[in-house]
Amino acid sequence: MVTGGMFICAGLLSGLAGCSSTTNYPEIENTKLTFEDPNEWRTVAAMIVAARYVGTRYVPGEGPRFETADPNDVAEPKVAYPMVLNAPPGLRRTYYSRLCREVGASVEPMSESVANAIDAGEETQIPVFHIGRVWIREQRAEIDVYRPMPELGRGTDGKQIYQMVTVRMTGGFQPWRAIHGRAWAPGAFPTPFAYVIPEVDRSDQYKVSKRELEAKGLTVPTPPEIDQPSIETMPEGLKPIEKF
Repeated sequence: MVTGGMFICAGLLSGLAGCSSTTNYPEIENTKLTFEDPNEWRTVAAMIVAARYVGTRYVPGEGPRFETADPNDVAEPKVAYPMVLNAPPGLRRTYYSRLCREVGASVEPMSESVANAIDAGEETQIPVFHIGRVWIREQRAEIDVYRPMPELGRGTDGKQIYQMVTVRMTGGFQPWRAIHGRAWAPGAFPTPFAYVIPEVDRSDQYKVSKRELEAKGLTVPTPPEIDQPSIETMPEGLKPIEKF
């Protein structure tokens, strides 16, 4: 992730998406010139679009919505119902709060009480969505969002069944725009563990969280079963976007 002044990135979701970079979250060993820290606005902006994309098209208890979005509407519409959004571990408080606020007016960050309910296999009052893998390759991005499927009942472990949706986006120096979403088989991949929003805002939150996870012996692996398509090349059928 771009930090420490290597690049000066700024912008709103409706403005420029930020500077180009390469990001791997979770961390991929032995990779060069890549960043793992999710605390950069360009990365948060991509997560906002991905969460909106899944939240509005895969409403819990309803069938998928496949209507085509207006090509002039770059940002996905906000989620209109209450939701808890679980962000990647290490996201600092200010970004966590803004992520949820930009996804929807009734979207809340992961709390201690909700995390405890999930661990105990109990029902939560409102649906919980999770953000998993975040890959950014200059002008392209792929983000995995896990959405609950209460209509399928409980899994063999007695817990909520989730479906992972991989959202592919294009952006770079323009706002992020979702171009494709792939829904995998329900229950095919384990959901990320709960990351409760930090009580205070820290600029080194990613390092702090990483040390805490390592002390607990926890890792955040990329699902190994997925033959991930390259996002270095232009997706088939997608035309280059004019720069402005």
